[in-house]
Amino acid sequence: MAKRRIAYFVERAQLLDPFQSGFRSGRSTADNTGMLTLSVLQGFNEKKFTAAFFADVQGAYDNDNPQELILKLSQMNFPSSTIKFIAQPLFQRKIFTTYNGKILGPRTTSRGLPQGDIMSPLLYTADVSRIFQPEIQVLQYADDICLMAQGKDLLQTIQRIETAANLLSDNMESRGIPLSPAKSQLIMFIRRNNQPQAAQIHVKGAPVLETKNAKFLGLLYDKKLNWKAHIDIICQKAKKRAKFIKSLINFRWGAHPQSLLNLYKSLIRPVFEYNAGIYDPRTQENWHKIEVIQNDARRTAMGCLKSTPIPSLMAESGELPIRLRMKTIVQKTILRWAGRSENPVVRMLNRLNVELRFHQTPILLKSLRELPINLDTDIEHSTLAEKYRNPFDFRHIHNMIQIETASLPRLSMTLLILLTRQIQMSNELRINRQTPTTNLERESGEDPT
Repeated sequence: MAKRRIAYFVERAQLLDPFQSGFRSGRSTADNTGMLTLSVLQGFNEKKFTAAFFADVQGAYDNDNPQELILKLSQMNFPSSTIKFIAQPLFQRKIFTTYNGKILGPRTTSRGLPQGDIMSPLLYTADVSRIFQPEIQVLQYADDICLMAQGKDLLQTIQRIETAANLLSDNMESRGIPLSPAKSQLIMFIRRNNQPQAAQIHVKGAPVLETKNAKFLGLLYDKKLNWKAHIDIICQKAKKRAKFIKSLINFRWGAHPQSLLNLYKSLIRPVFEYNAGIYDPRTQENWHKIEVIQNDARRTAMGCLKSTPIPSLMAESGELPIRLRMKTIVQKTILRWAGRSENPVVRMLNRLNVELRFHQTPILLKSLRELPINLDTDIEHSTLAEKYRNPFDFRHIHNMIQIETASLPRLSMTLLILLTRQIQMSNELRINRQTPTTNLERESGEDPT
């Protein structure tokens, strides 16, 4: 109860940074990865260099300074009673240790935040939010921090990143949370085949060299943003999990196909659907890698032969093709972004929808243009965003069809109509089951014999 009240106070007063997405209701890693990806695409479109510095934090919860946290909460105008309630478990914690089978302690500690405490994520988020106001973009998800700068001059862009990285290190160390320059990463996004020179910055005197690939919130970014390295990694991960499903079947014994299909949905499918649309397979080669693994996993779960046609396999398993399903997930993500008022990701998406001129349109913009939304106005002001403030569910599809259905593609419109008819038939069937037999006989006019 106390955690919910504090979270409500923080969100209502807008005390947290808008790009701090960790442990906040209605936000996810897609907010930060989407903003980073869209900013890189904007830099490509404007022929600018985009530099990103991914900071590694050492012992975020263990090294946090409670004194600085209490001071930060008082600066946020927290009520004094709330600050006393928060401070009591921070400064009066007792710990016990076991040595040679004997329990030693208790010892009082006042360093760091309690591990496993429900309040610790919210308190850490409040402590590191708005720690400095640089001239560059800052993306935060708990202890994952990304600094991003853009410019047409490479040296000036690198200098801005270096200045912001040292400022971030100083502010984090004042709270007892040091950065690790050796584990931090620097990447330059550029579409040219030959970069003028290798980038390098120094954080507290330690060099941070430029890398070809950098990982941020589970996505492996590369310099040209073609996602080939990321897709290779998730394909290898999915193949290892597919072997587990194969170990549960045999021609004489094995699990039920529905149980194996549930394992496929819980183990393999989320690997490809995490931040779908933020990473874009784009080329036919990348799509083929994903489709082959998913079709093999479905074929194994259903016990089908290798010669089974893909449409028949889809029909038997009740699964959508990966391209259509990924498009649905991307549209769901866009509508969730639009459901939050004044979302900077939505503004960036609207801007790129007008300005971006690429030979291959990213899947984010393709999915946006297929939504039943008037693109002349911002999608955050459309009525469709209001419909999707709740999680996407088939119960809301009939509301979606009533909104500008003429602009829907023929395929998507057909699917929505079929789903709506299926929902209506299931509702009628449920009503008929509740109707007495005599009423059914009276309505049909048939002899029960």
